[in-house]
Amino acid sequence: MPRLAYEEIVGFGDELSKWCKLRKAKGLCIRASKDVQKKCLTRVSGYVYEKHSHHQAADFLKGADVWLIAHALCEGGTVVTEETRGVKLKVKIPSVTKALGGKWCDTSDMLNQLEARFG
Repeated sequence: MPRLAYEEIVGFGDELSKWCKLRKAKGLCIRASKDVQKKCLTRVSGYVYEKHSHHQAADFLKGADVWLIAHALCEGGTVVTEETRGVKLKVKIPSVTKALGGKWCDTSDMLNQLEARFG
């Protein structure tokens, strides 16, 4: 998980933030490599500014979402999100990821792929 996403999640102080904090030292929170910063982040932000209004792009780029996509693109990962594609009033993670050739799925798909079992 990119550092900015980690900080965003632990700021809520809920059960998920506690779970993340326990796993930070085990590699959950990572720094962006130079490739992520120079190549992929630039590619994602350029695409977002090209396809969306300045206001929408600026709002999207100030959060962690852009870093999630940049890391996934550079490292061959998959972005897991509960956002859905669609309405153009807001920049959506799945739309940007797909447009740039990346992979994304929702939490249910991720759990199925990992063959997670509960109870």
